[in-house]
Amino acid sequence: MRLFIAIDIPEEIKEKLVGVYNEMSKLGVKFIPVDKRIMHITLNFIGEVDEATAERAKEAVSKLSLQEFEAEMRGISYFSPSFIKVIFADFSRGNDELKRIFYLAGSALSRKKVPYQVREYVPHVTLARVKSIGNKLALLEFIKEHADFEFGSFKINEICLKKSDLSSSGPVYTDLLKLEF
Repeated sequence: MRLFIAIDIPEEIKEKLVGVYNEMSKLGVKFIPVDKRIMHITLNFIGEVDEATAERAKEAVSKLSLQEFEAEMRGISYFSPSFIKVIFADFSRGNDELKRIFYLAGSALSRKKVPYQVREYVPHVTLARVKSIGNKLALLEFIKEHADFEFGSFKINEICLKKSDLSSSGPVYTDLLKLEF
């Protein structure tokens, strides 16, 4: 089974993300949008594991000691400046706390011998993946115009261990564990 640790985001934030995507989709760029129903903040990507490893991952996540905090999503940006592949919503508040959870969860997974993707962590919510850019200048201008777009603030007080099943209509996520704090 394919696993990752994530934070769900409120419905009103998702609605604003969809609104920005709808505007962006008029730019002549081919995107694959993230389905509103599955938008989230990814923390640690674990990947394909067996049942025993999944149980160890559950145990690792369940023992984390975390505190509620406020996050604010503001602006859109992208990865890979030379070849734009992912457009995402950024955070203006809560970055340090999200990074802290990423590292704490990673340490807990390591102690339980659960492999996960080790990378530099940039807190974000993926809005769309770029399939092909027809007008890169228009896309860059759109991103610049939305650099301070306010998606809103919300409390973060739980994380989830999610299972991802890939299907022809996109991924289907199931919560294996929710840790409230």
